[in-house]
Amino acid sequence: MGFHCSQSVLEVYAADFGIDPMVARRMANALAGGSGVGGECGAVASGYLVLGLRHGNTKPVYGDVDKEAALFGRISRFVAEFKKRHGAITCRELLGVDVFTREGREEGLRKDLFTRRCPNYIRDAITIVDALG
Repeated sequence: MGFHCSQSVLEVYAADFGIDPMVARRMANALAGGSGVGGECGAVASGYLVLGLRHGNTKPVYGDVDKEAALFGRISRFVAEFKKRHGAITCRELLGVDVFTREGREEGLRKDLFTRRCPNYIRDAITIVDALG
């Protein structure tokens, strides 16, 4: 509790991959709030990382095109399911505020967005990742 969505998702899986939970938190911190540039919600971005850890290619580029295609297929299904549940994948769209501006953060706090909405994004990212194997 109290961590960014990205940190919360990646930390759930840290032990599965032999990653120290504190290292997972630090790694995932860079993905919080759309990485400061309006990208994917941290829960979504960390979902990508977990899928990559589970199914990623370890050979040079195009070394295992079938494995890579399967990974990106899972990522596409992950995004489709997350969008089906929430209508979007960026923090700005999900929360309706820019968390990287003072005004946006204050509005998010005033409206209690981070405690009302973000736990659902975390839960659903984990649920979807688990369903994708």
